[in-house]
Amino acid sequence: MKIFTYILTFVLVVGCSKTASYKFEPINDVGVNVHIGEVKVSEEGDTYINFKYEIKNGAKSNIRFNTEKIKITVNSKKPVYVHYNSLASTPEANFIIKQGVTEHKLYLMLNGKLSNNEIKDFNVIHFGLEKNGNI
Repeated sequence: MKIFTYILTFVLVVGCSKTASYKFEPINDVGVNVHIGEVKVSEEGDTYINFKYEIKNGAKSNIRFNTEKIKITVNSKKPVYVHYNSLASTPEANFIIKQGVTEHKLYLMLNGKLSNNEIKDFNVIHFGLEKNGNI
């Protein structure tokens, strides 16, 4: 009986914390990996999705990253906004990305309730990236 309880607990924890990752290559030699993190529903019924936005710049030139330019759909719904996840929760953050890997913590807000298990399609329409600093 004890082993059954441990297995059931493990299944519940692993099943409820299912996260997804998505890989994109929006520009030649520049990859973006999106790792879905915590999903919260507010008292008002809005959904907040935290995600890690990992940029791998393998290009010979720097690229510009502007969070305000990111356009995403989740299950074909457009978020109200995408913000940089910081104490100030700033909507716009501009970075020059050199060669290598950088990680950015972002979050988005959707109208309506959505659980982690209900995220079937996370699509990035515009990545907020431009070569040579042209945004």
